Parts: sequence; C-alpha cells; structure tokens
Amino acid sequence: MKPKVVLITGAPGVGKSAVASILLERLPESIWLDGDDVWRMNPFRVNGTTTAMVESNIQFVLRNFLSAGFAYVILSWVLHRQAIIDRILEGLAGLEYEPFLFTLVCEEEALKARLEDDPSRQGVTELALRRLRESRELETRKIDVTRRGTEEIVEEILREIAGEGDKGTNEAIRDGKGDR
Repeated sequence: MKPKVVLITGAPGVGKSAVASILLERLPESIWLDGDDVWRMNPFRVNGTTTAMVESNIQFVLRNFLSAGFAYVILSWVLHRQAIIDRILEGLAGLEYEPFLFTLVCEEEALKARLEDDPSRQGVTELALRRLRESRELETRKIDVTRRGTEEIVEEILREIAGEGDKGTNEAIRDGKGDR
C-alpha cells in the first residue's frame, strides 16, 4: 500500500490543527507536520528568501516522513495559493504516495466569531478572511465546517481516505483534474 499524504489547508482559525491532531491519533503509523512549525522565527519575516526556505524545509521533512515508512503523512498549513500546493507536491517527485487534499472552509461570520473567541488570534481577522476567500479557489476537496464539530469533519476525512468518500474526487485529485 502506498503511503497517503493528507494535506489539510484553510484560513487561520478554521480548525486545521484540531482536525490534524485527531487524525494523528486515529490513523495508525501516522506523523504530522504543522506548517507553522517551520515559520517560527524572530523576527518574523516573509520575503522571497524565507518563503523559499520554508517551502524547501517542508518538502524535506515530508520526503523524510515518506521515506521513513509512515503510512500516513499529515500536513496542516495555510496554503492559500494553488502554486504553493503544487510546489510542495513537486518537491515529493519520485516518491510513491497517494495525495488527499482538503480545504476547510466556513462562512465568513463563523470565522470572525471563531477568531474573536480566541485571544491568541486577535488582529488577524482581515488576513484570515482574505485567506478564506483565496482558499475557495484551490484545487482541493472543500469541507464546510461552519455548523459541524471537529469529530464529524475527521470522520468525513477518514471515510475519504478509506475510499468510501467521493471516488471521483479522489481520482481527479490524483490525476490533477476536476474541481478537487
């Protein structure tokens, strides 16, 4: 069986880390990388050099996880442009794996409420709303989390990974076509 790369993206505050942490517990032989882990720097700088470094580091870590024999490699990160996802996956060229690409989305008012309830996320609302809008354009499987609990979302992802979800969607993702 090929290892499965489970990519979970979406706007800040939409629930990526909560979903990924439960997937880590529920999937045997799994490992999880949160993209924020490779952005922890002081001072925090986003420019061409740091962006290239971060993407390279993520590719390197994912390649190592896949090479180490894990059955499930989970990446959660705010990936708001298709080109970023494509570059990350291009960095895995030559490795056999099955990709499962999910974007968590919600209504804008729901995201605002989530961010207001989280003191650690004060001041990021406008950026998060922009990322939410951008993430709707990604070639991934969208999961609306507006009125759903984390466990229900995890169950949907697990069904999809097990092949019980929308098989056409998975085939389109693997083939690089369709409205993933």
